[in-house]
Amino acid sequence: MAPALLERLGFSRDERGALVSQPAAAAPSAPQQVSSAVTECGTGLGCFIEASRTGHLAKVDYTMAVDFFGLFLSNTDSLAIEGKGGDRLRFSDRTIQAVASVTEAIIKAAQDQGLSDAEIQKALSTAEGVAGLVASANTYVDPEMGQELSKSKESQQARVGTGKQRSFPQPDLTAMLERWQNGQYSSSDWDSAECTDIVP
Repeated sequence: MAPALLERLGFSRDERGALVSQPAAAAPSAPQQVSSAVTECGTGLGCFIEASRTGHLAKVDYTMAVDFFGLFLSNTDSLAIEGKGGDRLRFSDRTIQAVASVTEAIIKAAQDQGLSDAEIQKALSTAEGVAGLVASANTYVDPEMGQELSKSKESQQARVGTGKQRSFPQPDLTAMLERWQNGQYSSSDWDSAECTDIVP
């Protein structure tokens, strides 16, 4: 049941058992010009990082996935370098897909507690049910925190179409993208950026 869900969401497990994203299309090995001005990187973050080093206009679709106490959150964002002003790059990110689900470990824990597949599916259909599954599988997650985690599931879909336009010092944008490429995400990633909301 759970592996099929992960596959439908575009994820699989690598040889170490870690969740990995399966890109919709193969990442190009070199930047591809869509026009004389914009480099289309497909899903290749490396290509986009190179564009950030040089300040070239570029676009990439990037998927960021996090397992947070068994609540699996995945966002695919359309990232763009839209211009350069002095030592700053104009950068935008817009969410084009957002998914929230529970991990295989949470489903396995629910099965181990005697819940049937039908009961698990019913629990997964509500925020309260997801909170209960996450909290019951994690002794360090109390029910109140489980409720907070479940709000993430409800708010994921509301993210689609939203985003930000940002102005970054060029070295800071490149450094952030390199951290992302290594799976290192932080709320401090945006500290050096000046931001404006994009409203759908």
